[in-house]
Amino acid sequence: MLQINPVSLSFNNAQSYLEPDYLSAFLNRHLGHLRFCHFVAILFLTLWTYFYILYYPDLWLFFLKFKMVAIIPMFVIGFFLTYSRQYIKWYQFILGTYVVMVGSYFNALIIISNKSDIAPLIYGITFSYIFNYTFIKARFITATIAGLILYVITMLSLIYLTSSISSPVLISVLLFHGLLNVLGMIIAYTIELSSRREYHLEVELKGERDRQIALNKKLKSSLEEIKILQGILPICSNCKKIRDDAGYWNQIEGYIQSHSDAQFSHSVCPDCAKRLYPDLDLKLK
Repeated sequence: MLQINPVSLSFNNAQSYLEPDYLSAFLNRHLGHLRFCHFVAILFLTLWTYFYILYYPDLWLFFLKFKMVAIIPMFVIGFFLTYSRQYIKWYQFILGTYVVMVGSYFNALIIISNKSDIAPLIYGITFSYIFNYTFIKARFITATIAGLILYVITMLSLIYLTSSISSPVLISVLLFHGLLNVLGMIIAYTIELSSRREYHLEVELKGERDRQIALNKKLKSSLEEIKILQGILPICSNCKKIRDDAGYWNQIEGYIQSHSDAQFSHSVCPDCAKRLYPDLDLKLK
């Protein structure tokens, strides 16, 4: 039975030993995807320049320089960090930092622009939520913390611009992002729970396979100890010696002992006793 913490989704109790192995296996499985995410993020932020030119013609160059200095280098450095041996210890923190930093970048542009038409920047924050909860393979607890921090930053930014933004727009954006956070949390929770169940099942199946292999080896070893005489045995009609596969003639008891687990205890039958010892009155059965 799966034993996990219902909040953090970490393996606990008797299955807590699975947690380090799960995190390592999870990273190894998705490392290529995480590296790909860095290129997607850079491409996404680069293409967003179009909206700067369209909506903020007097500020787009500043926005671009801001991005090239503060945001793009972060993803470039992060990409090379994926090749570090220490990446497994920090990659969840790094993923959360990406979300908060990109979201903060768009919020900073909202404040700097000081305009009522902030739709492209709000869309940028929205995409940050989507990346956070679904695309970058962040753990539920990491995505939740990053999403809530970004929501608070967005709320403070919009409140700061209450003089430029109407109250209905402000409430609508905050409500939309709040619901987006809740939906994202549910999605992230479901994805990670499913992943942990799958890993737990793989561990149980591997344990069963290992036990089956050990049992098969034990059975094979037991069968190898069992020696069975079968087929046609060449036996001398006079002395009763048996010819082995190498062509040598062996006493029947020696041959049987070498080809089975049978042991012999020698005695004399009544007929042989009368023939060998006619002067003795032997009562043999």
